[in-house]
Amino acid sequence: MRWSIIARIIPAASAGSLLLAACGGGEEATVAPTAAPTVVPTAAAQATATLAPTATARPAPTATPVPPPTTTSAPVSTGQMTIALSGFANFEMVTQQGTTKEYLESMYDYVIGAKENGDLDPATGFVSSWTTDAEGKGFAFKTRPNVLFHNGDTATAKDIIAFIDLARAPGSQWSSAPALRTDIVSMDTPDDNTLNVKLSAASIFWHLRNLSLMGSGGSPSHLLSGKYLAAEGYAGYNKKPIGTGPYKFKSAAVNDNLTVEAVEKHWLYGVPRTETMVFRAVPEETTRLALLRAGDADIIPISRAGLKAAQAAGVQIFEKENSGVGAFRFPSTIRSRPRTCSPRRAIPTASSLTSSSTPAATCRKARKSWRLWWWDGRNSGSKSTASHQTS
Repeated sequence: MRWSIIARIIPAASAGSLLLAACGGGEEATVAPTAAPTVVPTAAAQATATLAPTATARPAPTATPVPPPTTTSAPVSTGQMTIALSGFANFEMVTQQGTTKEYLESMYDYVIGAKENGDLDPATGFVSSWTTDAEGKGFAFKTRPNVLFHNGDTATAKDIIAFIDLARAPGSQWSSAPALRTDIVSMDTPDDNTLNVKLSAASIFWHLRNLSLMGSGGSPSHLLSGKYLAAEGYAGYNKKPIGTGPYKFKSAAVNDNLTVEAVEKHWLYGVPRTETMVFRAVPEETTRLALLRAGDADIIPISRAGLKAAQAAGVQIFEKENSGVGAFRFPSTIRSRPRTCSPRRAIPTASSLTSSSTPAATCRKARKSWRLWWWDGRNSGSKSTASHQTS
């Protein structure tokens, strides 16, 4: 606010008058001339005769107040979200078998990301660009710099090789192991942010199938630390995992619960809104619904059969039209039919694909013949993004 003060000082002046009188009588007498009295003007008369000019004070300068500095508080992760799942599917902290591990989505980034329509997305994964050679046998991947693992180590292209080598190692039971052993001729990293892969045969979908969010189950599509893996081994990594996702491992009880906490700042999602997420194994759907109504769970998956019961309970239900992506596999090729499924958001079960409208919260990954997703926890922190929640 601007303000001003103007002061004016106007002095007042006073004036006086001088009166002269004479008196006489009878015979005129000769009066000796008398010198006229000399009148000395008084100070008042002088003031009357000559008034000093009125002095007008200059206005005080306008003072402009300095506004207080604007303070913007830095975003902080707060609160807790509890997700009651039907189970943990072998409770793997590193995806090995061809089954969905929804609880891993918060801790790991994908090597190659994907959009909601199924297109591969260089903006949301560790790999920021890639090219293929004319024969379709060679891939050159460029990775994103300054991506940090939860222990502070910087991720490099060598970490992708480490996970591929783990998956295809002799004796590996990973579902992708046989194909990885026969597909790959060589891999090399000329620098920390470049990975070259040479294949035994042309396969334009090799990166999609093995390194992306759209890929096969049990594929090395998450970004793991090769250095940490070498130091701890697979068993150690599975016991206390580290990734580059927006949430890091805090604690776990096998097949019962998993707790993850927000990182300070994620390279893509920034500061997660929710500080802590707790995943609980609750096999019975009626129990999950009861937990939701009681406020002991914020998100639950439900089946289409349980949809009416959930609606009757007054909970908020989120669903997405045609949520699902079908992948039809044929020798030497793969054809995808996207259905506007949101990765980490929609969750229809395979049995519910017969309907054109599927509850988002019931999604599962049915590998090989159908690819489906679940999860929207990254940097959301808001219950409004939940698949199912109390009103």
